[in-house]
Amino acid sequence: MAAPFSIPLLFGEDFDGAARPLALLLPGVVLFAPVTVLVVYLSVRHGRPHLSLAVSVAAAVVTAALAFLLIPEYGVEGAAVASAVGYAVGGALA
Repeated sequence: MAAPFSIPLLFGEDFDGAARPLALLLPGVVLFAPVTVLVVYLSVRHGRPHLSLAVSVAAAVVTAALAFLLIPEYGVEGAAVASAVGYAVGGALA
């Protein structure tokens, strides 16, 4: 949340454009955070590594599909949204 202020302060005005994509990516990163724990739980405790693979593949497919749709029109912000949605899908599936 401090990115709009700290990025220009730390890296200069040339990096002003990085704050918005970072803000768009942040919700997906937060939603994806528990996936590391859940993947270990599925793979090790339940002996189902194929489920962890399925979660990763589904998240990658969603990210790639949205990237192809959003990047041409929205650029780096479209890439951030595509990644955030892919992270959210991975988190929800896990």
